[in-house]
Amino acid sequence: MFSCAGNCKLERRVLPWIALLVAIALTVPALLPQQTDAQGQRLVLAFYYTWFDENTWTGSKVPDFPAQTYASRDAGAMDRQIAQAQGAGIDAFVVSWYGPWGG
Repeated sequence: MFSCAGNCKLERRVLPWIALLVAIALTVPALLPQQTDAQGQRLVLAFYYTWFDENTWTGSKVPDFPAQTYASRDAGAMDRQIAQAQGAGIDAFVVSWYGPWGG
């Protein structure tokens, strides 16, 4: 048997408010924005310069040479460099381009 001991009116007024507060406390965290994978990882970017050609690879212009010389207009060279960058964990390139007639 249940006995209020004289506080039944108070309990009837307080219990709904307590239930409401508990419901809010359980609901609010679900409404907050959740962290996504993109926020948990930083992108790795690399500058990619597209102005190299056969005339670039001379001792008077560069102190050392790449493992394989190339021309930036060669699609095969670009494919190889993209694959190498992906293998090194690079997510994207940053490229400056001044149009077909330069800047």
